[in-house]
Order: sequence, then structure tokens, then C-alpha cells
Amino acid sequence: MGNIKYLYILMFLSSFTVFSQQAFTISVPNIKKSVGEIQVSVFDTNESFLKEGKEFRIYRFKVTSQSQKFTITDLPNAEYAFIIYHDINNNKDIDKNFFGIPKEPYGFSKNFKPRFSSPDFQDCSVSVGNTDSITINLL
Repeated sequence: MGNIKYLYILMFLSSFTVFSQQAFTISVPNIKKSVGEIQVSVFDTNESFLKEGKEFRIYRFKVTSQSQKFTITDLPNAEYAFIIYHDINNNKDIDKNFFGIPKEPYGFSKNFKPRFSSPDFQDCSVSVGNTDSITINLL
């Protein structure tokens, strides 16, 4: 009976390391206009990546300067891909041209720059828990 009790205690304590959270900072050094908001979309799987409405989490931060750091405190340690865009007109939608190309500045984690196609999850994924900050440049 004593061994079972220790097993439960070990399982309980190990759950804290799996689901632990830390402050995670996203730096955006090249904001052209100090207006609107930066939206951070967080994706946790390849299947959901780039699909509107399938984000793991969405955060919005007010833009107050041309270089800012945004801190997220409620992400469990895991692999995520981040997409940000500068919602200059604050309409909560990324404005696009006729061809579907964003008219507002945007960026991907790992500073992935699309050439002829959109990135996949692996192109942009970072390990929250192994790192506590990233820099994303707006395109």
C-alpha cells in the first residue's frame, strides 16, 4: 500500500513540470506606426496552423511605441507557432488586397519570410519552456 501512495505523489508532482507556465516575451522591434494593436495568434498543431478560428490562443496588445515587448504569462510549456499582425485601423481583422495578401504588417515566429507559399507549423514552431523570448520582425 505504501508504494501506491508514493506513486500517486510522484504522479502529482510530475504534473507540475508538464503543465508549468512561465513568462514568455515577444519583441517586435520594427513597428512603423504607434497606433492600433498587435494581435498574436498562437497555434499548437500543424493541423490548426494558419486556420482562422483554430488558434490555441489569441492575444491583443495596444501599440504605444515603434519597438515593443509583449509578455504572455498563461502558455503551458509546449511547441507553438506564432503569427502576429499590426491591426493599424483596430478593426480586429487583417486587411488584405484583392489577391489575399495582407495589407497590414505581419510576421511569423522564427522570422519566416514566405516566398511562393505559406509556411507550415515546423517552419515557425518554437519551444516555450526551452526559451522565454523571441523576436518577430514585421514584414
